Amino acid sequence: MSKNRIGGGLSVTGLKRGRTTLTLTAGNATQTVPVTVLSRNLLAYGPASANGLTVTVNQDGSLHVSGQTTAANQGLKWRFPIPDDVKGKTVTYKLSTAPAGVYCYAQARNASGVLATLLSSTPTQALPETATEIEFRVASNTTNPIDGDIKVMVEPGENASTWMSPDTLDLSGGGLS
Repeated sequence: MSKNRIGGGLSVTGLKRGRTTLTLTAGNATQTVPVTVLSRNLLAYGPASANGLTVTVNQDGSLHVSGQTTAANQGLKWRFPIPDDVKGKTVTYKLSTAPAGVYCYAQARNASGVLATLLSSTPTQALPETATEIEFRVASNTTNPIDGDIKVMVEPGENASTWMSPDTLDLSGGGLS
């Protein structure tokens, strides 16, 4: 999942992901540059099944979770690298939608373990410079059947914006127990 992001003095943010062009003008010189607009959502996930839960990706890029765990605090997880341009910077976690009995959170990690945990109760934090990956977790706090959609986002900055699908929707996940 290696993508180049524009940094420094120029930032391009869009409400819709995809390809477009950016026209740059300096004096009499004009250049049109192809641009790929990436999601503000830094998460990555995909279909997964473990511990009695099944997660699929909806057409809009949100998650659908269904099933029943045999014990509370079981679920699924996905690990992916943190883009270099957000290490050491502030990010905001926002859980917009989740079915009853489900909780979600993200952890910034490195080889030594967990460095920071992003939750609804502490949504805005700086990602440590030494963090190398994010582990996103979806778990059940009940043994009752679960069925519903999840919209969750981790984005750069101190303010949560409207949910948008992450760029990566095909990452393999595994069990969390």
